[in-house]
Amino acid sequence: MNNFSWIEIIGGSTLFGAVTTAVGYIFGGRKKQNQELKGAEIDNEVKEVDYAFKIHDLYEKIINRKDTDYNELGLQLKTAISDAKEDMQYFRSEINPLVEKVKILEQKILEQGIKIEEQNKEIADLQLRNAITKEAAASWEKKFTDLQKEHDQLKKAFDALKKSMK
Repeated sequence: MNNFSWIEIIGGSTLFGAVTTAVGYIFGGRKKQNQELKGAEIDNEVKEVDYAFKIHDLYEKIINRKDTDYNELGLQLKTAISDAKEDMQYFRSEINPLVEKVKILEQKILEQGIKIEEQNKEIADLQLRNAITKEAAASWEKKFTDLQKEHDQLKKAFDALKKSMK
């Protein structure tokens, strides 16, 4: 068997344990520091990733809100265009009878204008005939007056001749 005693075994193992503990502490401390540094780096990366997710969520919310706003504006625009088309059709339906009435009135005015022109021509013709008739009447009146004077002169001459013959 072994020539080692229990004390030697316990002392050796204690010594071995102490040496291992010292070596482990020295090497383990460095490892622990490295692990802490890696942990801090990982924490920083996690914080950066969390920040990136928060920024991403914020942008998503902004984009969604803008999309919603654009969709609402688009819907409002479509509604406004639809309303404007309905109003335009309504006004056209109201204007068409008025346009027809205006056309009828224009036609009547045109007809009246033609009638007025015809009446004006007739009046001008009548005025021309009246002027010609007045001129003819004046001419005949002058001839009558001249003939009347001549007749009166001849009658006086005849009466004078008749008296002288008596």
